[in-house]
Amino acid sequence: MLWAPDPDSGTLGAANGQETRTPLAPDEVRRLTRVPSGPDPVAVGALLKAVAPGAQRDEGCVLLERLESFRAFHRAP
Repeated sequence: MLWAPDPDSGTLGAANGQETRTPLAPDEVRRLTRVPSGPDPVAVGALLKAVAPGAQRDEGCVLLERLESFRAFHRAP
């Protein structure tokens, strides 16, 4: 996954040939995507603790779903 600050606000990202934009700040995106870097599954709730509650957390959930659709993340049973 590659990330860059969006000049219009938020963060631009790319994974597996797909691109996306999120209103999350670059530091929030880095925290959100670094949490699952180990070999063990991580609960979505634990991932979302990396971003502020409220609207930001909702945007974090949207970003995780988008990254899953890009096959950058996958769900474990």
